[in-house]
Amino acid sequence: MGTLGAGYDQIDIAVCTAKGIRVSNVPTAVNDATADISMFLIIGALRNFNFGMMALRRNEFRESIAMGHDPEGKILGILGMGGIGRNLKRKAEAFSMRVQYHNRKRLPEDQEAGAKYVSFDELLATSDVLSLNLPLNVSSLLCGCTRGTGCEVGKWVSNTTDSAGLTGTYSPHNLNE
Repeated sequence: MGTLGAGYDQIDIAVCTAKGIRVSNVPTAVNDATADISMFLIIGALRNFNFGMMALRRNEFRESIAMGHDPEGKILGILGMGGIGRNLKRKAEAFSMRVQYHNRKRLPEDQEAGAKYVSFDELLATSDVLSLNLPLNVSSLLCGCTRGTGCEVGKWVSNTTDSAGLTGTYSPHNLNE
């Protein structure tokens, strides 16, 4: 049995093992597409794209559209700097965003490619935009992003994770709004 993508949590591995069924996945197959989606979500949130589209549909575009935010100079915090996170880093740099990241372990310098490694707490406290790129496992369930943890009003979250990685109340546009 095969699955296209990094996650295989939708497959009952114990049942497959008991029946002698081999399971495989292709973890790199969706790196580029997922990073594209994450960058789209980030730019859309920063630029208030959804609010603009809703105002346009109500024929109130000129009256009620709030100006968005320029991604240039914003700090993108990447939680999970695997294949998707490294791909997202390159895309974010095209918008002149500064990139910092946190992983369980610091990457070798060549894989960091100029991204700054920071602690989890520093990532939450100092990132303007937080991108979650985590597998579904016990460690990823421990990411609590609620009031008082550094995720406050004025921060945006892009959650393309394969987990329940973000706990607490948030909106895709702005945490704790």
